[in-house]
Amino acid sequence: MPAGNVIPLRPGDGPVNRATGLAARRVRPVTYVVHVSLVESEQPIWRRLELDSRLDLRTVHRVLQAVIGWSDSHLHEFTTSRSRSRLLADSEVEEGMDGTPERDVRLDEVLADVGDAVGYLYDFGDAWDHDLRLEVVRDVEPAQAVRVVDGAAACPLEDAGGIGAWNAFVRWQVDGDSDDLDDDHLRHLAERVPVDFDATHFDVAEAQASASAAALTTEQLSARLPPHPDVTALVAVLPEEGVRLLAGLCLAAPGPTIDRAAALRPLLTLLDLARDGVDLTPTGLMKQASVRELLDRLGWGGDWVFGKTLREDNLPPVRWVRRGAQTLGLVRRHAGRLVLTPAGREVVGDAEGLWQHLVANLPQGDSPEERMAGAIWLLTLRPGRSSYGLYDRHAPVLFDMVAWQTGDRAPHEHEVHAWHLPTLWLLLVLQQDHTSLGARPEQVAAALDALWRPTPAPPEAHDRRT
Repeated sequence: MPAGNVIPLRPGDGPVNRATGLAARRVRPVTYVVHVSLVESEQPIWRRLELDSRLDLRTVHRVLQAVIGWSDSHLHEFTTSRSRSRLLADSEVEEGMDGTPERDVRLDEVLADVGDAVGYLYDFGDAWDHDLRLEVVRDVEPAQAVRVVDGAAACPLEDAGGIGAWNAFVRWQVDGDSDDLDDDHLRHLAERVPVDFDATHFDVAEAQASASAAALTTEQLSARLPPHPDVTALVAVLPEEGVRLLAGLCLAAPGPTIDRAAALRPLLTLLDLARDGVDLTPTGLMKQASVRELLDRLGWGGDWVFGKTLREDNLPPVRWVRRGAQTLGLVRRHAGRLVLTPAGREVVGDAEGLWQHLVANLPQGDSPEERMAGAIWLLTLRPGRSSYGLYDRHAPVLFDMVAWQTGDRAPHEHEVHAWHLPTLWLLLVLQQDHTSLGARPEQVAAALDALWRPTPAPPEAHDRRT
């Protein structure tokens, strides 16, 4: 009989702990190559990871959420034939359930030999079943806790209805098979999915950034959050996992370098046009001659016109620039004319001053919910990526967590989407290329400057009815 609290398994297997059935921890760390796959997905959704064998399962759970693309808004469970008791998530430990806390179990205790597998179930309703299989054991200490090697396909939407519904949705999106979309649930999925969603998309760099964040402690992640008061207000009403999710959305790379004068050209041009006042129609719109002059100065051709005449309401880019100028308190209506305010006169012709005024007024909103939603949207902006992909996936989850913490009613997804619109509308003053749904580098730069200002000044209250 072997000495100590271990018994041998079949030849080639390592020792196990007599009390728990788990494999004995390795004496020194090694690198595990683990293949993770979503079970029964018709389009294979998988990730290959290099993991530190010392990681505890709570950290592995967070890594899986990050690299697959989930938002950690449902219950989960690890299953392994090695354990003689149920492995418990933190919430189950707090509820006093019987079992072994997953935070006390290391990866090398459930994956000991090549070919060993662990099950990971996420969302007990939709039942997203994952298979973790140990492919290679490298007898070298890992240089980092998690490295994403490869992968394929995008993560399903939360609350999609399970793998069967998701397979049907992907068949429709990838192959054009629309028969199953007669189902109301699948039509709802089609409405929820971001406009540029690609079920085949997977980016190693993005997954690596998320995985690296997942391996950090909550305190380390919190230190990565910007000091903006609206972010701080959101953090104050989020649970720990919500703070982790929010911090994981922070853009790790430095912001893009831009020409601020070029970015602000539409707004600067409108302010210059308003130096001596711009005549308005009785309904408050700029007269067509002024609209034509603005278009000519900006070089915006007739393809912008959504009607037969050069009216502001037929020209979305013109409407956005004027709306942005009014939101920023730079112009107002006076005696039938559009004129500069004192704040507008201070920054007319001054690109740097105008940029600082703009970022000091981000995010926008009349309510705490609008400003917090605006802050989340600013955090999720990525150059060239749809401004809705990350926001529409994660913002509803964050606000559900807030509601759970405060005991309030959970908001509808449409409410959460609407809350960020004041911030989006303001940043449209920087979007001169309207041929793409991707966020412009100028918008990303403004978002980062706004969130990371050392002492952001609260925006002045402006009358948006003017």
